[in-house]
Amino acid sequence: MYGSDQISVLGDEKDGAAKLFSGLGMKIAPALIRESVKSGQPRVQLSTENINLLDADVLVIASQTPKLQDRLVALPGYRNLRAVKDDAVAMMSIVQITGLNEPSPSSIPYAFAQMRPALAAAADE
Repeated sequence: MYGSDQISVLGDEKDGAAKLFSGLGMKIAPALIRESVKSGQPRVQLSTENINLLDADVLVIASQTPKLQDRLVALPGYRNLRAVKDDAVAMMSIVQITGLNEPSPSSIPYAFAQMRPALAAAADE
């Protein structure tokens, strides 16, 4: 989740969204897990200059508004991220990403439909 000056990221493998992805054989980037352990929080707040910690095969990003998404994409270092280079980024709205944060039998297929292009791009690499 991107705010105006921070990026909130999932770093706890026990979180509902993380369990959803781990069921597919995916893992949270080790750097994010270390940040979560260090902070003692399941969600880590990163300053924008630490965007390099988001280097992963797939990124699922949400923000409050499309304008904030545009600001994220313009951050120095964003275009150097592996998922960005591989077109494996799912930009989601708050409503769409809620299906990951609070998984249910109805929300899971919906959320994965939104992420399908990013997941397919990552699978091709």
